[in-house]
Amino acid sequence: MTSDEIRKKHNQTMNQSPLYAETLQKIGRNVVEFQKMEGMLKILLASIDSDTVSGEPKTLPANRHELVSKKTLGTVSRDLLEKIFSEPLEPGQLSHGEKHRLSYQFRIGGSSEFVSQIKESFDKIVKERNELIHHRLVDFKPSFDESCERLISYLDSQYGRLEPLLDFLRKEMEAMCEMQAMGVDLLKQVTEKNVQSERTCCDLPG
Repeated sequence: MTSDEIRKKHNQTMNQSPLYAETLQKIGRNVVEFQKMEGMLKILLASIDSDTVSGEPKTLPANRHELVSKKTLGTVSRDLLEKIFSEPLEPGQLSHGEKHRLSYQFRIGGSSEFVSQIKESFDKIVKERNELIHHRLVDFKPSFDESCERLISYLDSQYGRLEPLLDFLRKEMEAMCEMQAMGVDLLKQVTEKNVQSERTCCDLPG
């Protein structure tokens, strides 16, 4: 960077609008919330289905998370919503030599209007996120009060549409975690019962 460029940037910094700090704070707030949304979408998509049997490699869940982690916000949002509102598949059957199987599919029921509304809301908010990152911030002029005011207004309005969707994801995350915990407890009880039965059989006189 040349000395003229440094001087120009310094002058721009000195001429920033008094609203600049507030604008930065709200930019950061919304960007962080979008990151939270993307993180929850990816966790849900990677964990929404599970079919664990005895002898299954423990790397499968990790591989699933790795694959999902490479998806963009728009892709992971569409993939999750298509899956979470779909009909569950028939559970797999035990193969020869398998003693235990833990299978679950987390799904949400709802009217067609509800499903359409949720999908449309997520589609719009993803587009808004891209609009913010790729256009609004690029066009932002920190030296002008009007530019700061417009962006602040847009960010507050966007935040109001973003938070209900985050609440929706938090609720479904909690429900899924509860279901997973119940499944693990059930599998543990079945396993312990089978172990006790095997010990009893071994203790019987020949």
